[in-house]
Amino acid sequence: MTLLALLACIDVDKSSSDDTADPLLPYDGQRAVAYLDEGRDGARLADAADPAALCADGWDALGGRGATVACGSRAQGVVSTLSFGIDGTAYTDLADPDDVCPAGWERVGAAGGAGVCHREGDSGAPVGFVTSVDGLRYDQLAEPSHVCPDGWDFLGGGVGSVVCLAPAGYAVAALVTDRAGTPYTELDFPGAVCPMTWSYQGGGDDAVLCSGELHGTVAALSVNAAGTPATDLPEPGAVCPAGWEWVGGAAEGVACSAPSFGTLVELDRAADGTAVTVLAAAGDACPSGYLHIGGAADVVSCIRL
Repeated sequence: MTLLALLACIDVDKSSSDDTADPLLPYDGQRAVAYLDEGRDGARLADAADPAALCADGWDALGGRGATVACGSRAQGVVSTLSFGIDGTAYTDLADPDDVCPAGWERVGAAGGAGVCHREGDSGAPVGFVTSVDGLRYDQLAEPSHVCPDGWDFLGGGVGSVVCLAPAGYAVAALVTDRAGTPYTELDFPGAVCPMTWSYQGGGDDAVLCSGELHGTVAALSVNAAGTPATDLPEPGAVCPAGWEWVGGAAEGVACSAPSFGTLVELDRAADGTAVTVLAAAGDACPSGYLHIGGAADVVSCIRL
């Protein structure tokens, strides 16, 4: 957490395997973005002369956010940040940090004392759940994995949550208000915050989790690509790019869903380390091939469809 029919119409040759001219080509769907403060070999960002050195083989440094470097995979896939493995063992207590990742996943580094795991292939997004669709907290259930909706895979634990993997083709939005601006806590039941064609799946960190099969990548935006805050627009949904769906209110900004799935990256500095705040245009922080769709204070959101 797009749009433009222009990008959707670009004809990319998927038959070539030569990524040397442009590491983003051939483009083959949603790619993983890992935000790392530590590389797979234990090298720390704070000690690195070149942040790109933290990115694993087959990954490219896209820029940075906070105390992390954003690394983008050249292959289709998803990333999950896990503080606990499937058996409940904390990442920091593991003899082999790779063991935090579920079977079929590979650890590509770490962030905030948690392992960052990657799986190639077509998949839905990893989502942190605190409560089930029945409103029960994961720590009140017989097994933490029971908080995951039917058909979702249990991956392990995040910080104060359980991480579940959505099925392929599912978009997920974390909402705190509906499109009318009503907080979910004031509705008859939490799932009422989800718009039509979206399904209530449970609760995240002070938000309701809604999923939909007819939607695309979800981004939370508080300013549009022109830099205008959502609060200064005729309605909050006007912050969403043309062709995107206004889903509701996110914890920080407005939840907007793209017409298809793509690779979303959020940056406060470009790949060369230049801060968004000193660039001539905020969108200049977006990597080559990515479209600037807006963002938040001092952070730009960029997508490649």
